[in-house]
Amino acid sequence: MFGKVQLSSSSYDTAWVAMVPSRGALKEPLFPESVDWIMQNQHPNGSWGLNPSHPLLVKDSLSSTLACLLALQKWKVGEQLVQKGLDFISSNHFYVNDKQQPSPIGFDIVFPGMVSKAIELGLNLPLDTALVDIMLSNAEHKVKSFRDKSRIAYVAEAFGEAHSWKEVMTHQRSNGSLFNSPATTAPSLIHLSDDKSVEYLRSLLCLYGRSGTRLHIILRSFPTVYPFDIYSRLSVVDTVMKLGIDRHFGVEIESVLSETYRSWQQRNEEIFLDVTCCASAFRLLRMHGYEVGSDALAEFVDEEHFFSTVGMRYTNASTILELYKAAEIRIFQREPILEKIHDWTSNFLKNELLNRAIYDERLRNEVLGIILLPSCVPAGVPISIMGSFLHWRWKILTAAKPYTAKNFSNLRSIDTNAYLFREFNKISLLTGHNACITRWVKDTRMDQLGLDWHVLYSSHFMVASVHFAPEFSDARIGWSKISVIATIVDDMFDIDGTREELLNIIELVEKWDEYSSADYSSDRNKIVFSALYDTINNDLAPKAFAKQGRCVKHHLINLNLVMMKCMLKEVDWWTENLAPGIDEYLFNGTATIGCGIYFTVHFLLGPELTENVLSSEEYANLYYYIGRVARPMNDYRSDERESVERKVNLCSLLVNQSNGSLTKEDAIVEVRNMIESSRREVLRMMLQTQESSVPKAVKESVWKLSKFCHYLYARGDEFRTPVLGKDDIKKIFYEPINLSQHPRESF
Repeated sequence: MFGKVQLSSSSYDTAWVAMVPSRGALKEPLFPESVDWIMQNQHPNGSWGLNPSHPLLVKDSLSSTLACLLALQKWKVGEQLVQKGLDFISSNHFYVNDKQQPSPIGFDIVFPGMVSKAIELGLNLPLDTALVDIMLSNAEHKVKSFRDKSRIAYVAEAFGEAHSWKEVMTHQRSNGSLFNSPATTAPSLIHLSDDKSVEYLRSLLCLYGRSGTRLHIILRSFPTVYPFDIYSRLSVVDTVMKLGIDRHFGVEIESVLSETYRSWQQRNEEIFLDVTCCASAFRLLRMHGYEVGSDALAEFVDEEHFFSTVGMRYTNASTILELYKAAEIRIFQREPILEKIHDWTSNFLKNELLNRAIYDERLRNEVLGIILLPSCVPAGVPISIMGSFLHWRWKILTAAKPYTAKNFSNLRSIDTNAYLFREFNKISLLTGHNACITRWVKDTRMDQLGLDWHVLYSSHFMVASVHFAPEFSDARIGWSKISVIATIVDDMFDIDGTREELLNIIELVEKWDEYSSADYSSDRNKIVFSALYDTINNDLAPKAFAKQGRCVKHHLINLNLVMMKCMLKEVDWWTENLAPGIDEYLFNGTATIGCGIYFTVHFLLGPELTENVLSSEEYANLYYYIGRVARPMNDYRSDERESVERKVNLCSLLVNQSNGSLTKEDAIVEVRNMIESSRREVLRMMLQTQESSVPKAVKESVWKLSKFCHYLYARGDEFRTPVLGKDDIKKIFYEPINLSQHPRESF
């Protein structure tokens, strides 16, 4: 998968190459093998193109078919094929002006241009005269509106002899092509002689050739874009990361990224003259710790400038989404280039959704999950910023969207494999330890305390989504148990615990092995403490010892003790009507929201956490900033309820301590900014390699937790009262993928 990846053959590009005349004999094609390929690859319905039966590829088929008809008509071959092609156009011509159909880039200019060329060649197109006049007029008007000459050059095949072909050639790249596009390069050779362009096309012959059905005939086709190595290999890296199997391909991924980084430093044209490739390279390189500056994306800062220059050549929703995702990787507090790109791309994609302009369902769902405000996302749409395990399942069951250029094309050689399905189902079974945890709940009598069973599943779903690899089984089960105990404790402090009970449970944890000297103030306290004591002493501590090589039981105890003391402080604020400072509230809230006890999993992941690491400023900052993601998110979603209950809440604190300068709406904006700033800091720390003592696995764990927080609080509190989560939990734990129902498909 990580080798050279080819695009499928492009009928459209092959047709334009087939029209190039031989230098010595203008009445003969320079690439006769391509003419033969066209004659051998017409679909039964008379069309050419990627997929004649796909309902959203009709314009692609129309464009490819007309180009192939021009080639056959020019060399006066394939009369029956021409007639079948004309019949296809006759049956589908009404799609030409259908705005609901996705268009290959430049279709509104190139297709009318090909119509004019067909008329010159005497090809009797079955198109209404009025339709032709409208197409030609609209195309002429659009060309006149271009302010950037490269936009015209990119669709140069639409123009004939009167066009300034010498000016077009000023856009020639070092490899001899125009925009790495055979369909743009070939027409220049119809009007000009250029050795570099010929050499570029000849270099593709050996890559896209195969034996024909007739003896002694070699068929040659061309892709829609070449070279494509960098972007295609980055796509493989991105795919295996989304599928959650990147841990199996560390060497291959590092090889791809190191080669890409060298190309980045050399300002390789393949990266910097392609928006999608440039944005993808920036995102993946930065996410893997390479130092890439945002200046490389400066050309894309201004929306109007973007669409008046490079935008016309490459733009579709997929490209803009890639730019948006690149702009998301902001690791410094001030990155104005990325901030501006983020603003306009998010607005653009929102408008595309609102205007129903994204026709590919899979792409539309991805944009929905990433761009729209979480409260606007319809139920059932996966939120791709959540834990990658659920996203993996969604990705496996999702067919690929085609790579878009002047015509649609699919990546070849990147196929799903039965391995992916088996791996998913294997992990799904491993994460399905719910029966074990359910048995533990009953054995410890926790079920007698009014436990909402969905909390048990939510706890396991949360940690399984972040740490889903088989080797993290101990961490998943351990966290699930601690989380259930913490939820019961939280209800005691937050809802119905007496003051005596609260002080008593803290005392029991403080004394720990000397707990017998403290009487239980209630049967509930006895159940809770006994469950916590047994879980840490007999389960977590021994497993952590095996991972860490030393006893860390005191750390596991202290994480729970700090949480309880912070919960008691919140009770005091609430009952005594006290207003803490913002920083004090957030630091305290980091523990009460559960971030502290989440750090339990770090002792079970594998990397050694020395005392120096645990006491370091870097480790403390991880705790600090994840709290500034999780607590504000929770408060934002629970503000209305907690205002009625007169509980301390970040939103109300900001308003009350502003001396009237902040409204509730202002406070919400400030909370969102705080979340974004903290999320960015967690990402920066995760990517930091120099002067970092915290193991990367631990930092990645915190980063993944910050992403999952977005999922938890997308519409409400998915941990306490799951809505979307109910269906997702069912899919993860109880619906293994049936390979027979989902055959291999290309990504």
